[in-house]
Amino acid sequence: MDIESRKEGYIIQADGVRQYVTRGPMFEAINRGDYGDIPEAVPSFSDREAWREVASCTLIQGAIAMGEAEWTRALAMQEDFDVPFEMRISITGYSEWNRNSEAIDQLSYLMGYDAEQTDRLFVRAMNVTV
Repeated sequence: MDIESRKEGYIIQADGVRQYVTRGPMFEAINRGDYGDIPEAVPSFSDREAWREVASCTLIQGAIAMGEAEWTRALAMQEDFDVPFEMRISITGYSEWNRNSEAIDQLSYLMGYDAEQTDRLFVRAMNVTV
């Protein structure tokens, strides 16, 4: 993970995703110099299924956590009529994303994410303050 200081916040790059952080728990942790409080990993395997049942974020948090390039790619797929309608609507059709939902499974499939990558996306998204 790389952290770059900016005038009003920090740019964090992890797993190829750039996230601009201006407030919230991650911002406070960086200000304290406590990088151990910055979430990079999902819960251990024994806790993962229970975590997936409750993990959720808003569409905006998910889009920010994906980063501009990945979100743009997702939006392009939404306009691709070769992609089944049910999958296209999963991209922006829900204001709240739930980790264990079929819509997120479809979005993950479209994006080529495996379960671990989707979990990490949710960890980042749940820490985005909007």
